[in-house]
Amino acid sequence: MRYWRGIGAGITAAFLLSTSAPHARAADDVTRAIWSIRARVESIDACTRKGCTKATRDLPGESAEGGTVVGYFQHGTLCKIEATFYGETGKVVEEYYLTQRSPCFVLTTLQKYDQPLGSHQRNTPPGTVVQTTRDRFYFAKGRLIRWLRDGNRSLPLNSPAVPSKERTLLADAARFAALFSPPRR
Repeated sequence: MRYWRGIGAGITAAFLLSTSAPHARAADDVTRAIWSIRARVESIDACTRKGCTKATRDLPGESAEGGTVVGYFQHGTLCKIEATFYGETGKVVEEYYLTQRSPCFVLTTLQKYDQPLGSHQRNTPPGTVVQTTRDRFYFAKGRLIRWLRDGNRSLPLNSPAVPSKERTLLADAARFAALFSPPRR
């Protein structure tokens, strides 16, 4: 009995010490932000399943085989952008979930085909997906707060790849959102 009390007291003391540290409070803020973002994503996905308004635009010249962008509107406000880029050996789908036209979450999915489109070297139909990779990007106040690589592997935010990826995703979101802006008069 004494053994368990000792462990419990140690865990409680360690928890109190860790939660009082500034980095622990920052981690709690990120965790709360991510829960809020996930709720927003679920709300937007529910809207897209129910048949919210959508518009499609072509993306000529964006990739080898072309691409499309679909904008989803909730009560007249752009809430999601889905960009699909087709290539000879695979495709990329980027899903931008928006809050006030700025991304709060981006999901990128890369699918690689077993053989280039147009080649019939094997007994499988062309375009059979053999590998899928997903990256999840969480944003708060225009800043990347978490990057999860395929699965749930978190990429450190001090990684050299982070600033460039953050800028690219924010710029692409703005560029795609502009495709759905009403014309200026």
